[in-house]
Amino acid sequence: MTEERTRKDSTARFLDAFTEVEKYLKNKHGRGDGRHEDFGSLLVRAEKTDRAIRMYSDDLRVFANLRNLLVHQRFQNEYLAATNEGVTEQLEKIVRTLAQPPEVYSLFRRDVTTVTAETQIGVALTVMAQLELSQMPVYENGVFAGLLTSDTVARWLGANVKEELVVFDVPVRKVLSFRETTEKHSFLARQATVFEAIEAFDVYAKKGERLSAILITHQGRDTEKLLGIITIYDLPEAMKAVGQ
Repeated sequence: MTEERTRKDSTARFLDAFTEVEKYLKNKHGRGDGRHEDFGSLLVRAEKTDRAIRMYSDDLRVFANLRNLLVHQRFQNEYLAATNEGVTEQLEKIVRTLAQPPEVYSLFRRDVTTVTAETQIGVALTVMAQLELSQMPVYENGVFAGLLTSDTVARWLGANVKEELVVFDVPVRKVLSFRETTEKHSFLARQATVFEAIEAFDVYAKKGERLSAILITHQGRDTEKLLGIITIYDLPEAMKAVGQ
């Protein structure tokens, strides 16, 4: 296949993919009254409520400008400009992700080590050290009671060190009382999208709070079995999953 033919095919695929994005915006965010809306107006409306569109909005505006250049500048029905394969593939990936966004369970399901509120802190710290954990969910009577984090442990140690001797037989419940008010956690149902997880971290950060972890259960309830966990260290993997 010649280079010219390849560029023409890439351009045609780009325009097809852009049409799919337009359909997505119209079907999900259009006024529904049959009147024409330009792409920019649809995009602005979608950004207000659509997590995925918010993430791709900058790219989509660039792609819209390129689409306009392609369709409005032709000579004898031939495009005067063309897209390269990388640009086309990026837009096609966005289309696929919008059609079937990755779910948190498929990406972050794992066995989650937990402790009870009555567990001695010395035992909990031993487990955290052995498994190289920076945080561990705590349960009391089958209900989530909080996250035991390394920062919380450090504050507890600082408040309880006396003559270089710390008692490690106290229950985890007492250590949890040293949590910072800005340390937060969140629950998501297993079918929640990766977009929702990414936005959760962003929302807390904008409030000046730190989302220590997102806990995944069947329906996002704190009484259900943990199916997975997402921490700030998992964000690069989450961003990669949605093409960012």
